[in-house]
Amino acid sequence: MLAVIQQVTGVNTVLFYGSILFAEHTGASAMQAIGMNAIVGLVNLVFTLLGLFLIDKLGRRPLLLAGAGGMGLCLVAFAAAAHKFPGRSELLLLPLLGYVACFAFGLGTAVWVCLSELFPNRIRGRAMSIATIILWITVSGVAATFLTLLNTFSASTVFLGYAVLCGASFVCIYILLPETKNRTLEEIERIWS
Repeated sequence: MLAVIQQVTGVNTVLFYGSILFAEHTGASAMQAIGMNAIVGLVNLVFTLLGLFLIDKLGRRPLLLAGAGGMGLCLVAFAAAAHKFPGRSELLLLPLLGYVACFAFGLGTAVWVCLSELFPNRIRGRAMSIATIILWITVSGVAATFLTLLNTFSASTVFLGYAVLCGASFVCIYILLPETKNRTLEEIERIWS
């Protein structure tokens, strides 16, 4: 679940296709679009480091919930801005930077920590391998469909779809995921028993 959630929220669409997105939907030149995408990468780095710093202080669940919820809100803001103010690069860049920041400190960081903690010792290696394969299959599916979705629908519609998936991810994490902060691997295993 966590491996799929991390990717179906669409973050790699911005990371992989950010320059195209900025060039086509903000009126930015190719050089400006590359510069905007570099800013996205920098925000991703800074907030990943913040997530690594906060994960043992705040816990996994709060970061995952704040990340998924923040991503959804930022995507709604992006969709509204893309619909009402097309071509306004600053109004489109800011929500995407917030979206990437929320991903980086939440799903980007905490998913990997949770995956390494949630599986019982006897199957941890195999389970992590399967989760990683599922994650990369999901990455491939999202990346392969994004440009087609963008050409079929508007950018605001596509990102609203990802916002809905962020909301569904928030609900799944809230209902299904236990907090693992300050628990030994044996205690976490007993939670599932």
